[in-house]
Amino acid sequence: MNNKLEDITIVKYEDKYKDKIIEFLINVAIGEFGYKEWENYFKTKSFDPYKNDEGEFLIALNPKGKVVGTCAALKKTDKTVKLNTFYILSEYRNNGLGKKLYSMIMNYILEKDYKEIILCTFEKFNIAIEFYKKRGYKLFETIDDEFWYKKEL
Repeated sequence: MNNKLEDITIVKYEDKYKDKIIEFLINVAIGEFGYKEWENYFKTKSFDPYKNDEGEFLIALNPKGKVVGTCAALKKTDKTVKLNTFYILSEYRNNGLGKKLYSMIMNYILEKDYKEIILCTFEKFNIAIEFYKKRGYKLFETIDDEFWYKKEL
């Protein structure tokens, strides 16, 4: 399988990708990490805020049009944005795709002049936690198995 970064196309959310995105999210969150309780959440996820200029949702597609990564930023307040839905299919990790998606979403965040980024992740996502820590995110709250991080801009 050829999983090179240069073969990946990154596009912004459009409704035509909705079913593929939901399938991808279920595949990663449930198939890989075992979060079965998230299935209904993903199946009913609203993408409307990303169509109404309240955020940005990026989709990474392989040459066959399969979703292999997602990364989104959703407006919470005029100064705060939430980084969310940041997933990479396991066989596409460690090739720079996460860094590229993050860089692109950061460009959006900086362009919109947000002052802080928040995000929620989980202990099982230890790779993600290390990714965020390397980029200056600090843990500010834990609620059960949720780990909330913040980064001032």
